[in-house]
Amino acid sequence: MSNTYVLDNSVCIKSIADEEGSKTVEEIMYLKNSYKISLLMPELFSYEFCSTVSRKLNPVAARIALRKIISRQVTLVKMEPEIVRIATDLVAKYSGVTFYDAAYHAVAKYHHILLITADKKYYDKVKQEGNIAMLDKVKVRLD
Repeated sequence: MSNTYVLDNSVCIKSIADEEGSKTVEEIMYLKNSYKISLLMPELFSYEFCSTVSRKLNPVAARIALRKIISRQVTLVKMEPEIVRIATDLVAKYSGVTFYDAAYHAVAKYHHILLITADKKYYDKVKQEGNIAMLDKVKVRLD
């Protein structure tokens, strides 16, 4: 799955907010829109993203923002038993890791691709697991 990545909620929020890292997310979304890369996310992404945006902005803005992300044709991955197993193993192994965060990482590990995150706390806990990179350190490949 060359040129395929998982973006977690912390990265996707930057696509609608003017925060540090927003420019990098815009570049990733540009590459996605021009069909040079593909994006996978666990199906729970829609719920987590809307929950976060609803708290930060409002419910109407959440619907509009979700439509904006989904219209970029990300592929929502079903939480197959093996992905759930990987996620729950991460939750059990690392104190304070949520199933939501682990689900994104599990999708990346299952598909042998890279999770791009802006969540430094999560990254610092699980970086030794592989298949993960911080947004500010990532270079998206086009091969």
